[in-house]
Amino acid sequence: MMRAELLSPAGDMDCLKAALNAGADAVYLSGVKYGARAYAGNFTDEELREALGRAHFFGRKIYLTVNTLLKDPETEELYDYLYPLYEDGLDGVIVQDMGVIRLIGDMFPGLPLHASTQMSVTDTEGVRFLESFNVKRVVLARELSLNEIARIHRDTDTELECFIHGALCYSYSGKCLMSSFIGGRSGNRGRCAQPCRLPYPEKYLLSARDICTLALLPKLTEAGIASYKIEGRMKSKEYVGSVTGIYRKHMDMLYENGQEAYDVRKEDFDKLINLYTRSGNSEGYYLKKNSRDMITIKKPSYETTDDELSKKTYETYALSASRHAICGQVFLKENEESRLTVFLKDDENMRVTVTGDRAETAVKEPLGKEDIIKQIKKTADTGFIFDTIETEVSGRVFMRNSSLNALRRSALSALRDLILSRYLRDPDKEGVKNKKDSGPFTGAGQVSDQYGDDNGDKRLHVMLLKDLSIEGLIRDERIGTVSISHFALINSTEKAEKKTEEKNEEAFKTAMKLAERIKGFEKKFFIILPSVLRKEFFKRYPYIGELLKKGIADGVVCDCYEALGYLRDISFKGTVIADLHLYAYSREALRAFCESGLNIITTAPAELNGRELRARGVKGEEMTVYGYLPMMLSAQCLKNTEKKCDGVPSVTLLNDRYHHPFKCVNECSECLNTIYNYVPVFLEEKDLKLVEELMIRPRILFLDEDEEQRKKILDYYGEAWGHRKGTVMIKPVQEYTKGHFNRGIL
Repeated sequence: MMRAELLSPAGDMDCLKAALNAGADAVYLSGVKYGARAYAGNFTDEELREALGRAHFFGRKIYLTVNTLLKDPETEELYDYLYPLYEDGLDGVIVQDMGVIRLIGDMFPGLPLHASTQMSVTDTEGVRFLESFNVKRVVLARELSLNEIARIHRDTDTELECFIHGALCYSYSGKCLMSSFIGGRSGNRGRCAQPCRLPYPEKYLLSARDICTLALLPKLTEAGIASYKIEGRMKSKEYVGSVTGIYRKHMDMLYENGQEAYDVRKEDFDKLINLYTRSGNSEGYYLKKNSRDMITIKKPSYETTDDELSKKTYETYALSASRHAICGQVFLKENEESRLTVFLKDDENMRVTVTGDRAETAVKEPLGKEDIIKQIKKTADTGFIFDTIETEVSGRVFMRNSSLNALRRSALSALRDLILSRYLRDPDKEGVKNKKDSGPFTGAGQVSDQYGDDNGDKRLHVMLLKDLSIEGLIRDERIGTVSISHFALINSTEKAEKKTEEKNEEAFKTAMKLAERIKGFEKKFFIILPSVLRKEFFKRYPYIGELLKKGIADGVVCDCYEALGYLRDISFKGTVIADLHLYAYSREALRAFCESGLNIITTAPAELNGRELRARGVKGEEMTVYGYLPMMLSAQCLKNTEKKCDGVPSVTLLNDRYHHPFKCVNECSECLNTIYNYVPVFLEEKDLKLVEELMIRPRILFLDEDEEQRKKILDYYGEAWGHRKGTVMIKPVQEYTKGHFNRGIL
């Protein structure tokens, strides 16, 4: 049976100690920057190095989170931040940003890269795409089933890491912009304000229960998960130590006794549930695609913790510090330097010998062996404890206690250094570049403009998310590209009695007719893929591959790494537009996408403001100038939560406490729910100056607008985009947002 790693969180040094004492194989933590928990205590640079030493001393690992999206100025600081930690043997870095993946891979080739759950990797194609960037481990999206995880394990060589306990996001991690757009605090920058924990309007419909998978450990092991991750960098040392200890106990029982004998005692389960658990618990998505009982509904707060039980559990598992058993050999001879040899009981190669003060000739009573042993065995909190101490005394010797203490301290310090030396790296020998050679590239000309020398097609790009109404678009000369959603295509064939094969055939025929019609008016035809792709999506919908391989579709709009991996697998030569959640905050991220082997055009990040976009200086992207942007993408179903699931794709309304109506689109074929902002993004004519300056092509996103609304919006942007007549333009929408175009995020 494969022994999985137990990975625990630490928000500060006390939590780190608790995790190690309770039996964590590895600990993940954040420095004072770049971590997705900006409000945790986090570790100073000095504390990070101390944490590494403490963990490595006991043969454990430390993974550092660099799992926020980085802006260009921040990438310049990454080298200095990581260099000393790399030297000290940092065991891995958890990353969300493709630019950071590329940078670290270039600067520190020996440093293992772990793709964060913020990258929302959901299938084999996504894992393989990241493998090509030397990612060694992928923290899978929490929404995956055991069967999906087992298949990914079979089909790839990458280590897989999954959450087993703690808080659960409502949205796919990394694909949530609600906190950013509604509250100005971005989850992509570690500052999520948790709008999912608010009432909508009287029920907590977006508040997921915590997960507890203690009973599922045998099934998790069968699925091939390499690392079991406990959530909780914002939690207390009592929580970290207790949860780690209980899972350590049961993992050891499983490995020692086998699956058939595995049993979870009620008292242990009750202890877990009484440790800061939100409104009961669930087993997450491992056995269910979604469920009403995974949502708190009545309240989002944590149940009252049994403080006395919590204290006892913590004392049971996390207060007894781990210590190395060692053996000692003391050599004392009159008028010669004292010597002490110490070595690990279970590894005699870990052996050091030190010398100390000269042993004197005793004037009165000579020093007895018991006296020597009494002083040498005082290891206190050094992390060592003597199992045996041998003494070899020649003559009538005497040594002061202070000299024996100094001899002991010197030996234990040398043994500690020897243990830690196994983890140290020599940057010069391991291909680490100098900073001047490794810094992020900046300045014009180092990345080709994404549209080429002629800036490509400058006409408007219109995306249809819900329907196939193209007649009002194809005759408009101001439009250059029409993109049709997969859901619009497949839903046009959706009937309960039809088999998947029939739906694929009809979707292909419909797409063929649309492509012919659109291209007949000298426009390009693109397919919009879902923002989340799971369960061998491309095998279930082979019509997409036909459209792409046969060149019927000029391009693809994609929003996940699974899509990029698939397109590269089929050697797709058309245009690939990386959408909203394939973030390119920095030019380094853009470079990573450009080096992926695909003809990629990125989307200007929705969380950067105009000044940051100008400073970033990337030309040839796309930007949504009008449209309802997705705030959350979830595997949960609001209709199911409200006991109204009818299996029919639809648009429903979700009202917040201010009575703002958020549009929720449920796509039943994929069990994907998208919550859109209650107002559209709308950039005015004056805002388009920057768009033109950066040669960005405007994108118009139509969700469920009627024909009259569409015409007004198209007329406005058709007039504003390169066709100005000097007239006062009437806004086609009255209530709107400019998103972060002016304000930006921290």
